[in-house]
Amino acid sequence: MKESSIDSQKIIRRKHDGELEYLPDDLTIEEPLEICIGRKALATTMRTPGHDEELAAGFLVSEALVREREEIANISPDCDNRVIIDLKDGMKLNSTTRFGTISSSCGLCGKTSIDAIRQNFPPITSKEIRVDIESLLSLPEKLRSAQSDFARTGGIHAAGIFTVDGELKIAREDWIASVRPTSSSGQRSRFFRDCPESTRG
Repeated sequence: MKESSIDSQKIIRRKHDGELEYLPDDLTIEEPLEICIGRKALATTMRTPGHDEELAAGFLVSEALVREREEIANISPDCDNRVIIDLKDGMKLNSTTRFGTISSSCGLCGKTSIDAIRQNFPPITSKEIRVDIESLLSLPEKLRSAQSDFARTGGIHAAGIFTVDGELKIAREDWIASVRPTSSSGQRSRFFRDCPESTRG
């Protein structure tokens, strides 16, 4: 569920003549989010509130902890910036798996080894998928037009899922830092496409 992600404040600015002026300013909110498997804390990240269930699911996919939508039984927000994920019956994570605090980065910083960077997602092998250059070059502007929070604050990034024809299907702001890139973006796109509304914000 999308929550308020912008806070309106006033800033004080000194003009050239020495006088002060008070101006309104919109700021992006950032708060911690704890991602739990059952009642076990898995990771904590900073994010702009909103669509926390999708972000938590994307984290599990991009860290190769789950591969298919069916491996997640339920995702539910808890009080105080926490998301609880229940895996399907019989599926368990390694008891030592814990990421601690996730740094805001491309996903490489904070890894413990080179091997940990390499995810085991299968490559996209379809020879039928082709994106023409005009569609490719149009994507940044289409994503930019969906960034309402960026338009107000000028200080928040975004990620989007497009069709091969360049149609924007999903846009989410403040996602790049926590939903990290994988070797197959199609894996994550397919995961969210199959995700039922009961587990999405």
